[in-house]
Amino acid sequence: MKLVFLKLAFVFSTALIGPVAFCRSVCNDGTRIAVAEAKVREDSGSASPLQVAPLPGLTDSVVYLKTRPARAFFRGEVPVVCFYHVTIPMYELEGRRILSESVELGTNREWLVALDVANDLTVVLEGSKNATANFNRLVGALDFNISNPDDAIELFDFFLKVAKGDRYRFQVVGDEMALESVALEDFRLRLPSNKRRPAFEAWWKGVSDSRRAAIQPPRATKTKDGYEVRYLYYNRGNLWSRKVLVRADGTLVELSYRLIVSERQSVR
Repeated sequence: MKLVFLKLAFVFSTALIGPVAFCRSVCNDGTRIAVAEAKVREDSGSASPLQVAPLPGLTDSVVYLKTRPARAFFRGEVPVVCFYHVTIPMYELEGRRILSESVELGTNREWLVALDVANDLTVVLEGSKNATANFNRLVGALDFNISNPDDAIELFDFFLKVAKGDRYRFQVVGDEMALESVALEDFRLRLPSNKRRPAFEAWWKGVSDSRRAAIQPPRATKTKDGYEVRYLYYNRGNLWSRKVLVRADGTLVELSYRLIVSERQSVR
């Protein structure tokens, strides 16, 4: 029995690792990198030099979503999606010489591009004004089946990771200590050193004990249209309650939002 279990574990682990290893070679293809760069230029209108770096680790996330432990005996073909981090480099180099320096104000200096190999679909996610719509185009082509709350939360977290970005994802708070930590960093970065601590302490006192106790991680509730995910998001002294709908095919609709703590006072 132990030998059978080990063989099954090996087969399953190989199924997960294989496509990702394959993607590392596929996604480093110069043609696909050029497609990612062109897509960013089309989406952003930027004429600056761009630097493109493959992110093979994100392919793991897509494979996991299709073959989660609950679906350990998944028999379909796993998707091969290439992800690229695209930035405007500060300097353009030739050997050890600086050819040019790039400075852009008021613009996005980084993007995340996804290229679905099977469907020949390329979209700009993080950094695009149409990030949610582009995310929906991507997951719609990947044929997801969101059938329980855990699936919905996993898909929502993937949405935060690739469409909203790490900074936004960091500001989604799931408990009192997370809120305190995120707010402390925010006040530290925004205010002069002699004002940040008094300002934070005044703000923190304005967050009621009942409000702090009510903070919880994102949660999914079944509705007739899919799963409604509620979460708390902090930004510049404001705490928002937000909702998104995760449909059965993995596409999302951003729903309502409500301010529950303002920078100046608690909102009842």
